[in-house]
Amino acid sequence: MSGSAETGKVGGFLTDEGRERFLAAYDRAMRCWPEPRAGREIGTRFGATYVHVYNEEAGGIPLVLLHGANSTSAAWSRCIAAFGADRPVYAVDTVGDAGRSVQTAPLRGPEDLSEWLDEVLDEVLDGRAQTRVHLVGMSYGGWIALVHATRTARRLASVTALDPPRALAPLKPSFLLGAIAAAVSGSDRRRRRFLGTLMGPEGSEGSEGSETTGGGTNEGQESEAYEGQMDLMLAAMRHFRPGTPHPQKIDDEPLRSLSVPVLVLLAELSAVHAARRAQTRATALLPAATAWTETVPGARHVLPADVLSDLLPRFHAEVDAADGP
Repeated sequence: MSGSAETGKVGGFLTDEGRERFLAAYDRAMRCWPEPRAGREIGTRFGATYVHVYNEEAGGIPLVLLHGANSTSAAWSRCIAAFGADRPVYAVDTVGDAGRSVQTAPLRGPEDLSEWLDEVLDEVLDGRAQTRVHLVGMSYGGWIALVHATRTARRLASVTALDPPRALAPLKPSFLLGAIAAAVSGSDRRRRRFLGTLMGPEGSEGSEGSETTGGGTNEGQESEAYEGQMDLMLAAMRHFRPGTPHPQKIDDEPLRSLSVPVLVLLAELSAVHAARRAQTRATALLPAATAWTETVPGARHVLPADVLSDLLPRFHAEVDAADGP
């Protein structure tokens, strides 16, 4: 999603009233999360990081989720039940982005983001029998996930990147212009139109012809989740100044050297980058024996929940089985 800061800035709400309005929208969007759900704060060098937790008592390798810019952990609501059917799920509010995390020190680049995430993963795994997690990132979170995997794999069982911006292909000029116009216009109509290019129209589930399957939700719940997420992202654009660094291209050699299983899912109709170009680069560089790259037909940048609810649990189960007991 759109929204990242100049290097060295600390993100925060523009006003106390804006913070309250945003958090009210966040609470409404989180009503679509399934139970049992809990939450806790993790202290890091860069600030207090809020983590939503689902099915923590499950015994499988934990799943850690990183959302896109401005979208918060509420963006995962339609996938959580499927993701957490046999494992705990930890959805992290990225420090420096709109959400319940509170940034106190600047993130000066990818290295700082990786250090922040390493601290979060250490705390998530503290006291658990497992020593690694399946890391999944959506959009900007996908870029963070890949960046982290190229720097250290010590806590990773696998990494999944969902249409990660700039990691594999340049941003489209039309996306950049749209993001700038949405940010400076002050018009919710323009912002909503821009977000619609990323999310798709209501009821599309992010792709053309997508249908809800076993892990999905019914039509009324999908509408509630879509509108809740749209309102939340509009509130973030109105009231929050981000403190996250801009995504950057990941160089060839770090991608070639990835040592954990990798799944890259791209959106055929992504407004952010050229999916074909991203897939070509991923296929050429990622280790063939442990990496899978797929472009989802008809999908927009925010990939369909029913597709994610099907593909990701199967990928994680295959990785777990290959690792053995």
